[in-house]
Amino acid sequence: MHMRLKTRLFFALAAAIWICVAGRPAFAENGGVEDASLIRLTLKEAVSLALKTNRPLSAARNTLQSTQYALHAARSDFDFSYRPSANVGASDGDELLGAGVLVEKRFLYGPRFQLTPLVSRSAESTNGLVDLALEIPLMRGWGKTVNKDPINQSAFGVRTSSRNLHQARVETTIQTVSAVYDIIEQKELIRLLEEQVRAMELHAETARLKKRVELATAMDVYRAMIRLKDVQDSLSTAKAGLAESENRLKRILTLPLEQAIDVTAPYACQPIGVSIEAGIDSALSQRPEIFQAKDALAEAERQVEVARHHLKPELNLLLDYERLAEDDDFGFSVDYPEERWQINLVSSTDWSRTREKTRYRQRLLDLENASLRLQALRDQIAAEVRNQYEVLESWAARIRIKEEQIRQARGKQMLSEIKFNHSMADNFDLIEAESELFQAKAGLLSAKTAYIVNQYQLQATMGKLINQEGKLEVAL
Repeated sequence: MHMRLKTRLFFALAAAIWICVAGRPAFAENGGVEDASLIRLTLKEAVSLALKTNRPLSAARNTLQSTQYALHAARSDFDFSYRPSANVGASDGDELLGAGVLVEKRFLYGPRFQLTPLVSRSAESTNGLVDLALEIPLMRGWGKTVNKDPINQSAFGVRTSSRNLHQARVETTIQTVSAVYDIIEQKELIRLLEEQVRAMELHAETARLKKRVELATAMDVYRAMIRLKDVQDSLSTAKAGLAESENRLKRILTLPLEQAIDVTAPYACQPIGVSIEAGIDSALSQRPEIFQAKDALAEAERQVEVARHHLKPELNLLLDYERLAEDDDFGFSVDYPEERWQINLVSSTDWSRTREKTRYRQRLLDLENASLRLQALRDQIAAEVRNQYEVLESWAARIRIKEEQIRQARGKQMLSEIKFNHSMADNFDLIEAESELFQAKAGLLSAKTAYIVNQYQLQATMGKLINQEGKLEVAL
C-alpha cells in the first residue's frame, strides 16, 4: 500500500512537471509573453514593405502599365495589317461567293500602301482581282512630325505616369516614416504617463497616510487624486492614439488591422549639413516635377508644330493598279492581261481652315502657359526648400528650449521634494513641478519626432529621398 502511494505520487509529480514545461508560454526578453504572430519591422523594412504593397502605389503602377499599352497600340498603327474578308449573297437568282484579304502598311512619313487580292465565284464564272494602291500626301500629312503625333502623345503619357509613380513612392515613404515615428512617440509618451501614474499614486497614498496623522489636509488628498485622474485619462487617450497610429501604418503597409506589429527606428537628430543654396540647386536639378514641367513645355512646342502643319492644304497623290482575271486566265498570265492604271491628285481642303487656325492659336496659348508653369514651379520649389529649412531650424530651437525646460523643471522638482519632505510646504509645489517636468519631456519628445520626420521631408524636397529607379538614397 505504501509502495502504491509512492508510485501514484511519482506519476502525479511527473505529470505536473510535464504540464508546466510543455504548456509554459514563450516569454520575450522583456519578460512579456512573446506573440508568435507579432511582426517586428525596422524603419527600413517598413518603407521597403510599403513600396511593394501600398495600394495607391499599385494603382500608379497599373496606370503606368496602361499607358505603356497605349504606346504599343499607337506604334502598331505603322505595322503591316492583314484584314481578311468574305461575302456570301445572291444576285438575280445566282449565288455569289467571295473572299479576299487587305494588306496595308502605313509609313512614318505619310505614304499608305494597300494590296488587295480578291476572288469571287458565281454560278457562271470565277473572277480574280489584285488591287495595288499607294497614297502619298504631298502637303498636309507629310513628315514624321504629324504622323508620329499619336506615338509622341502616348510616349508623353508614359513619361508622365512614370513620374507620377515616382512621386507616389516619395509620398508613400514620407507617410511610412511619419507613421513609424508617430508610433514610437506614442509608445514613449505612454511610458512617461505610466511613470506619472505611479508617481501620482504614490503622492495620493502619501497624502492619505499623512492626513491620518494630521500632517496633511484633505486638500492635499484631493489635489493628488485630481492630478492622478488627469494623468490616467491622458494615458487612456495616448493608448487610443497608439492604436490609431498602428492602424494607420497597417493601412499604408496593406496589413490586416488585426495584425500585431512592432516598429523600431533610430531616434537621433542630425544637423542639416547642407546649405540652402545647395538644397535649392539639388531640388531644381532632381525633382520629378521639374522634369515633368520641362517635358510638358517640350510637348507643347511639339503640339504647336503639329498644329502649324495642319494649316497646310490637303493634297494627295493616288496611284492605283488593278489586274483582273476570269476562268480562262485565272492564273493572271501575261498573255491576256486586263489591267487598269490610275493616277490622281486629290484635294478636299476647307479653304478658310477656321478650325485649324483656331487650334493653332490654342496651341500657342498652351505653349505660353507651359512656360509660365515652369517658371512658377521653379519659384515654388525654391520656396519649399527655404520653408523646409526654416521648419527644421524652428524645431531645432524648440528642442533646445525643451531641454532647458527639463533642466529647470528637475531643479524645481528637487527643491520642492526637499521642502515637502521637511514639511516646509504641501504637495502643491511638488505635484506642479512633476507635471511641468512631464510636460517638458513630452514636448521634447514631440519636437524630436517632428525634427526627424522633417529631415526626411527635406530630403524629399531636395529630390534626394528616392532615385528614378525607386531606390532609397538616404539611410533609414
